[in-house]
Amino acid sequence: MPVAVVLNDEKQVAQILPWATRFARASQTDLLAIVVKRSRGTAKWSEIDWANTTGPTETAIHSQLESLGLKLELLKEEDDDSPTTDETPEPISDSPNSLVPFRARRFESLDPVTSLSEAIATMKIDLLIIPKSIDGRSQQSGEDWHEKLYRRAPCRTMFLHDDQIRPTDKLRVLVIARNETDDQAALLTGYELVKDVDGELTAMFFEPAIADWATQVGDRILERIVSNELGRNGKDVRRETLLADNVAAGIAKLPPDRYDLILIGSRQRRETDRAMNAVPGIENSDAPAIAVVRNRVPLTNRVVQRMQNIVQNYVPQLTREDRISLFERVQISSQWNFDFIALTCLSTMIAALGLLDNSIPVVIGAMLVAPLMTPIIAIGLGLAQGNLFLIKSSFRTVSWGFATAFLIGVITGLCAFTFANDPQPTAEMSSRNMPGFVDLMVALVSGIAAAYALGRPNLSSAIPGVAIAAALVPPLATSGLSFALGAWRLAIGSTLLFLTNMVAIVLAGSIVFWLIGVHPVSGDEQLPRWTRWLMLALIILTLLLTAVLEAYHVLGWWNPQ
Repeated sequence: MPVAVVLNDEKQVAQILPWATRFARASQTDLLAIVVKRSRGTAKWSEIDWANTTGPTETAIHSQLESLGLKLELLKEEDDDSPTTDETPEPISDSPNSLVPFRARRFESLDPVTSLSEAIATMKIDLLIIPKSIDGRSQQSGEDWHEKLYRRAPCRTMFLHDDQIRPTDKLRVLVIARNETDDQAALLTGYELVKDVDGELTAMFFEPAIADWATQVGDRILERIVSNELGRNGKDVRRETLLADNVAAGIAKLPPDRYDLILIGSRQRRETDRAMNAVPGIENSDAPAIAVVRNRVPLTNRVVQRMQNIVQNYVPQLTREDRISLFERVQISSQWNFDFIALTCLSTMIAALGLLDNSIPVVIGAMLVAPLMTPIIAIGLGLAQGNLFLIKSSFRTVSWGFATAFLIGVITGLCAFTFANDPQPTAEMSSRNMPGFVDLMVALVSGIAAAYALGRPNLSSAIPGVAIAAALVPPLATSGLSFALGAWRLAIGSTLLFLTNMVAIVLAGSIVFWLIGVHPVSGDEQLPRWTRWLMLALIILTLLLTAVLEAYHVLGWWNPQ
């Protein structure tokens, strides 16, 4: 299985190709350079004409071949769009001066992340090396395909940053163990590298200085990590525990010329930026290279990613400007301020009067005035993005809105029922006695429609219709009126109807926002673990609650009076 390196700039060649050669020689395999070009049309592979090449990246590669000990191998196929090969490379000699079989191919695509990830899955690559992007303009415009490729590539993947051209002699490699899953990838990668050049491998663990025995605790954790991941091969690995609160603080304490390469096992390539910024004298030639490395993507994750790619091909995605506009509208409309309070009070009063009068048009009018839909949708937006601040602020707004609407309903009910001869729940009130399966379906579809309409400014005319379908305020008004009347079961049932509708709208909204391009803020496209567990808990709770209450309806066990 070859080692592959992605290149799209001539400056990356001198900095990254020597490291890629070292890793290929350490793995006793060949090296594949993938020269990425952005172009319109379908993704395609093509041969590089080394005799007549004019591309700056290809020219830089060709000039480096002899000095790096690379043996250029031309593929037999002249025009083969499939990167898959069944050829087994000849084993490389143990000599440090042995030539590494080298191939290079040009890959052209408008979306290198999706196309290249799918291609790599068929290429049996052992290690994919991705350099830090040199083109600052692409980063400013939000084009971070290097970062996305690091997360999505199915094989073991490394994101490497090195501003210097280093010698090929004995290497000093530091692996920062963090007691996480990808420690294995970092330790194995570092061990293979130093073993090939008779180098030095150090495993280091950062332990907070919480007590005088903190170093001993760190030593034991580090010993367990190295033993579990390297087994008997770990006997030659130096262990060191450093007292520091986090990785950046620990790296800042290291001498800049102590190591040639620092390896960190992580799913987020941004660890390289944090580590690089923490290294003292990073602008000097003595500063080490920084790399993050992760294990192969599990099969289940690759299936999910494949499904996501299919969705992105068929569902129009929000642009960067669309996402900014969406968050601006949702965040402003979800604030607990005078406008929100006023509309909540007025819509609840209108709904309460319509319920008392059995007037459906009046109740519909209350739905149009109610402002509760936006903060509920905002919770779904926060779930899709993993934005805890937006979730908290929107949930606080919904909670205060719920309390305000309930209080207005109680006050209206007390005023109306005090002077009534025989106060009884009206037909409109009784119709909102308990959530059922149909109510759940209506809420789910309403959440889908609301999220999609909010994400598309040209569909804002659909929002009033969604507000009517969601029917959030009438159950709250019914709850307050029933409480004032003393119809406790009806009050509880209508409150449960509101809560069930709310949860269904949140779930539907979060799914739609994720599908149209709202992704986590951390830079890691996988949802944070707490978000996934919360969504799963809400789904299970909603289904169980609806199933139980539907059984009550069918069996006639629930009397709203």
